[in-house]
Amino acid sequence: QNDVFYNENLQNNTGFNLSKVISVLDFCELYHILRNRLDLTASYELSFWKEILSDKPDVEKIQRLGLQILSHLKESHKIFSQIEKSQPNNIKVLQLYGRFQELVVQNPEKACDLLDQAQTQSTLLVASRGDIFANSVANRYVLNSRPMIVTVSMELKTLGIVRYVSEEVEQNLGFSPEELIGFNISKIIPLQIAKVHDDILLRYYENLSFYKSLEERIIFPQTKTGYILPAALIIRILPFRQGEIKILAMMRK
Repeated sequence: QNDVFYNENLQNNTGFNLSKVISVLDFCELYHILRNRLDLTASYELSFWKEILSDKPDVEKIQRLGLQILSHLKESHKIFSQIEKSQPNNIKVLQLYGRFQELVVQNPEKACDLLDQAQTQSTLLVASRGDIFANSVANRYVLNSRPMIVTVSMELKTLGIVRYVSEEVEQNLGFSPEELIGFNISKIIPLQIAKVHDDILLRYYENLSFYKSLEERIIFPQTKTGYILPAALIIRILPFRQGEIKILAMMRK
């Protein structure tokens, strides 16, 4: 199975090979960490200023919050730099960190640079969309195309259980990460298909036909409100991460 996994399936003619799969997943994990870190820093910043402006400021609390803010700012910059090395022109990262610099750090020069870079990349993406989306499956799922990303367990005991969802899933389907992570992927699948979806996964798992079925296909995920949203899908087997076999599913409208 490992030979099939490494030598055949992730080096197929779609161009979406093992290194790109790992790159996508690593980016998702780092982006999630960065967003949470920025949210926490903003929360500390708000508490800091509330305490300063209160009738009886607590000096020790202000000092403690100040140190926490500085620590989180350093850590946030470190994570941003890690992402920047592999995804220097990722639009949503540039927008996220740019707005953080503008609204929380209050560094207008840095914010302007980042947001201008994001706008430039958005313009380039729109201008080249025809060429990009005509070339290959790999290019149609570049991260700046903002695909919906889900990882699902392929272990027999936890077959079909969602392990990760990107923010684009909530934006397009209406389900928050808390509503999907830890639950079966069938929550976003129409009822008639959902009833047999685990059986389909199991059949693929047992006879390895799954590994030969990695071409782009059309699927019909269901939104939280019950509407059907036609989408294109590609799936890839992930290397063992956290001791579990998982699949990475990338969907785009």
